[in-house]
Amino acid sequence: MIIKDNFKDLLAKLGFSSKGDTFTKKFKETDAYLKVDFKTEKLIYPEDKGFTINERQTCNFKQKENFVVFECVHRLFDQQYKPEHIELEPKWKVGHGASGGRADIMVKDNSGKSLLIIECKTEGKEFDDAWKKTLINGGQLLSYVKQAGSTQFVCLYASDYLDNKVLAEVNLSKSETRSFNESTLVSFVEMASVSEEGFISHREDRLLKDVKTGSYCYFKEGDIIIAKITPCMENGKCAIATGLTNEIGFGSSEFHVFRANKKLTNNKFLFAFINRKVIREEAEKNMTGSSGHRRVPDTFYKNLQIPTPTDLKVQTKLISNIENAETKIKTSQELIDGIAKKKEEVIKSYLIGKASEPKLAMAAEPKEEYKKK
Repeated sequence: MIIKDNFKDLLAKLGFSSKGDTFTKKFKETDAYLKVDFKTEKLIYPEDKGFTINERQTCNFKQKENFVVFECVHRLFDQQYKPEHIELEPKWKVGHGASGGRADIMVKDNSGKSLLIIECKTEGKEFDDAWKKTLINGGQLLSYVKQAGSTQFVCLYASDYLDNKVLAEVNLSKSETRSFNESTLVSFVEMASVSEEGFISHREDRLLKDVKTGSYCYFKEGDIIIAKITPCMENGKCAIATGLTNEIGFGSSEFHVFRANKKLTNNKFLFAFINRKVIREEAEKNMTGSSGHRRVPDTFYKNLQIPTPTDLKVQTKLISNIENAETKIKTSQELIDGIAKKKEEVIKSYLIGKASEPKLAMAAEPKEEYKKK
């Protein structure tokens, strides 16, 4: 649970800078910012940029839920929502008794109408109880939606800080191979051997002693490798490392390596999240270096927030759905490719009959009577 005692650690993980008792983070794309003053215990939002706060009970440390609201707003800013489109504590009537009800966060569309309503809860019992009520009768969220008819999306939201644990380690140490004999065969993976379709097409066996002392990156069975350099990263060169000789791999220094924390997530879920166009586009914006040699720094991935279902069974179900969709895509593509091939054969047959490939050049020559005299 996010509490005052671990809040500073969380802010540091989210990329806030500190000066004395004040923590600040700016979002250049939308001219937004967030601040936390630990001396006065205030959560400060960018009201001067159009951010709306109807009631100020969410702007302090008094309730644990306030930390969840703050983290949720940070996530919205991180996704480039503008300050003027976010409102805290909008009020509606709930029920015939006209008793007041307040949602935690409302996200508005460009016309100022309600687009998304978010109700925040602390992780654990509070969230679980609210979720049960939502499943039974819609809970608070449904009552708010009835009042704000333009609302298209609702969200019951909780976030947690798991004792400074992270979902994945980035760029592992080669020291893990110390216990192996230097004559051990391991897999070596070139950049060219990683497909833009998300798999390793070729592995070369090498002796451990020949690869562990260079600048090559290290990974093991089940780790994720992603190109860090342009244009390989933008083109989607990444894969889950499988089929490695002795379950050990080394590869180009231009790979970032990820290892999922198995207590919190699995490698397939992590890979599915990272291997998306929207992540690559954000990574590209954060590249450093000169033209032609630009790379994604590992800090981009270390600061990346990954919304992860706490139930590993839910993650497994999501992966199953993704894999089913990918199978359908592959089958459809094979069908399209087959039809395209038949189309080419029909055209070729009409133009040159059954001429073999070596005769195509001759068949393309116009007949004598058609040549200009």
